[in-house]
Amino acid sequence: MKRTVSYLMWLALSISLIGFSACSDKDEPEVEPLPEAFFKIEEHSFEISAEAQTFDVRIHTNVKASFQILENTRTWVSVGFSGQTDDYLSYQISVRENTESSVRKGNVVFTPVLVPGVRITDESFLGGNTIIITQAGVGSK
Repeated sequence: MKRTVSYLMWLALSISLIGFSACSDKDEPEVEPLPEAFFKIEEHSFEISAEAQTFDVRIHTNVKASFQILENTRTWVSVGFSGQTDDYLSYQISVRENTESSVRKGNVVFTPVLVPGVRITDESFLGGNTIIITQAGVGSK
């Protein structure tokens, strides 16, 4: 009799465990992959005269994003945000006059601020994220 009770207890325990491990009727929600952002700078290289000047840089993108200018190592270059449309971001780059006779070069590196709901990878920047500015010296053409 003890054996029968023991078997019945094991049987009840086994059935209970199977019931707890059964799948639910609810479907697990599918996780959609995040859309991948892309950014394409229209022009990466500027060769300009020694005079002070300002020009616009457009970055085509498929997401609304703001950018941090990570590297602007030259005191003669400044960058400011000038606008955004559905297709691109626009930045204004101002370059001070070069009063020296030698040519000078500077880089501006754009790095996006993380955008919720969008995946940003190394491949997001089509053609790179650096703008190179070469400014002629005084008396150069």
